Amino acid sequence: MGKNIIYNGVLLDRDNFSLSLMNRSFRYGDGVFETIRCRNSNPLWWSYHFARLQRSAEVLRIELPESFSQQVLENQIQELLKSNGFTKGARLRLSLFRTHGGFYKPQNNKGEYIVEAEKLENESYTLNKLGLNLGVYTELSKSCNFLGGIKSSSSILYVLASLYAAENKWDDVVILNETGHVAEATSSNLFMVTGDKLYTPDLDQACVDGVMRKVILDIGSKYGYNVSECAILPDDLLKADEVFITNAIRGIQWVKGIKNKRYYHEVSSGLIAALEKESEAL
Repeated sequence: MGKNIIYNGVLLDRDNFSLSLMNRSFRYGDGVFETIRCRNSNPLWWSYHFARLQRSAEVLRIELPESFSQQVLENQIQELLKSNGFTKGARLRLSLFRTHGGFYKPQNNKGEYIVEAEKLENESYTLNKLGLNLGVYTELSKSCNFLGGIKSSSSILYVLASLYAAENKWDDVVILNETGHVAEATSSNLFMVTGDKLYTPDLDQACVDGVMRKVILDIGSKYGYNVSECAILPDDLLKADEVFITNAIRGIQWVKGIKNKRYYHEVSSGLIAALEKESEAL
């Protein structure tokens, strides 16, 4: 991790920083976060990340600081990356939370934020060499409501799903919504390919409104795929030609198998090459 962080716009030494035990993100999961890939000291797909952060704050009724703007925050991110010596690839976590005070009912709705940075060894998007083996998480489902699309600090569902995957020796799991349809994976959105058609769960299916999801939908359309956001059943995945998962840090990861089904990665290989090309132009 980088030696410096940003706290409410101020560059601070990580080792000399601490949060109060009354922090509402710690006590109640009362906050949201963004995980952002950086390249050449710039946050990739930054306008998408900032827009989602604004929407998430509105959903949770967290008031953004007065100086909190897309350009100001981008400048702070660049300052943070420079101070840590991360001039190539880096991973950011931007955490936004309600200021401490109150119990379940907050004393006020003012927001605070922290930005942390971590060096990435590879600054480019590259496809995983070994395909992932996925299972289906059956112990808990995701509710279809307006909280489904945000990256909440309250992430116990993903923690339990990740443990379930590890216990069953899978690389990841498919998380289902309350109607039994596919929502997402533990830290990624999910896509399937059938012929020249690219499918992903629509936002009504309780999936996170992923930044990379949005990017891949744009790239897929640009490169001639018929793109569809729709409801997907687990059995539909077993009929697909390909399945892959996406997030802002890793881009695209191809899936080798679900149950006894085996997949190829021709489309995901082409899409990640297009993604790399698009990211270089940012």
